[in-house]
Amino acid sequence: MILRMSVGAVSLLSIAACVPAALHATERGGVSGKTPVNERVQEPKAYYHFLRGYQSELANETGLALEEYQKALAIDPTSFALHLRLATIYQNRGDHGQAQAHAERVLAQDASNLQALHILAAEAAATTQTERAIEYYNRIVALQPQDGQAYYSIGMLLAGLKRYDEAERILRQGIAAAPASAPVGYIYLGHILVGQKAWDRAAQAYRDA
Repeated sequence: MILRMSVGAVSLLSIAACVPAALHATERGGVSGKTPVNERVQEPKAYYHFLRGYQSELANETGLALEEYQKALAIDPTSFALHLRLATIYQNRGDHGQAQAHAERVLAQDASNLQALHILAAEAAATTQTERAIEYYNRIVALQPQDGQAYYSIGMLLAGLKRYDEAERILRQGIAAAPASAPVGYIYLGHILVGQKAWDRAAQAYRDA
């Protein structure tokens, strides 16, 4: 018997083969063993809509992607992967409330989910909830001590509160913890030192970068 498949079905199978594993499981600091069930899109019908949503994302059709992810979520409401895709899209669209709500759904079940923490930290910073953003970034640093950008984000938020000594200390911690991103850290450090009119120290930071 000859099996025939629609162009759409073939396309979805092709997409399924290429979907990054990171979209099915949430980010973690290290390599985990078995992935918890709710970190994946388990229901076949939900997975079908997930693939259609991802296909729409690749085509920059975020409205259609949202529709498909919402359909999938209605079938598989505990899937971390779906909540995180929705949170990311809403974040990119500037819908802070929806982005926060979906990321919080994940964090409520997995307090160490790094992707959810990053989304919530960025959302808090974007909505001028500075202390809350610092709290989220501190949680990220505790879980992933080599995340230089988390240190730098804390430093710049502290500088915005004019807590310059704390800002400098955390920036230098980030530089030490993540040598690969040290040039970025030194640029941030130079920036806050310029703000304090510490010209010589700022010049040195820029040279170190």
